[in-house]
Amino acid sequence: MERSIQELNNRVTHLVKTGTISNKIVTNGTIHTVQVSQFNGYEVHNNVPMYGTWGVTSTPPVGSQIITLSGYGAGNNKFVIATHDVNTHPQKMSQGETQIYDANKQSLYLSVNGIIITAQNEYEIKLGDNTIFTINKDGISIDANVSITGALKVSDSITATGDVTGNNISLSSHIHSVTAAPGETGAPQ
Repeated sequence: MERSIQELNNRVTHLVKTGTISNKIVTNGTIHTVQVSQFNGYEVHNNVPMYGTWGVTSTPPVGSQIITLSGYGAGNNKFVIATHDVNTHPQKMSQGETQIYDANKQSLYLSVNGIIITAQNEYEIKLGDNTIFTINKDGISIDANVSITGALKVSDSITATGDVTGNNISLSSHIHSVTAAPGETGAPQ
């Protein structure tokens, strides 16, 4: 009887535990697996499945905190149900905000003031395999037809490989009447 109570106590103790990620996460399978260190490194589990929410996946840095759940309270069938990294977790967010972030300080931040996208070197928007919009240190590149409603204010320059039309006037083929002499000007060169 005493052994049964001790066994039950051990299973309850091991049902939900905290720990850390102690090696790089393996991401080449149908589910990510991780090495988990628990009880200050006295207990190490390899190839532990790491579950997340459908549509969102991540590979937290080594050293991130985790919570494991062990079916039946046995250590041989545990899986990760939550992760957290104090070094990269965003701070000072307002109630109701959401942020998707990574270890490189890149993020998609749904703030109370609007949507803020932070990228290290380049930001792209793709449709299928086609890159339509790119922002990097060299500027903004748009590989699509552009339609602007309202005024366009340019403080630097715009380069277009196709025709630019404003108020139904073509930049590459419009002509002007000449009042001082007979005829018209030629198209822009």
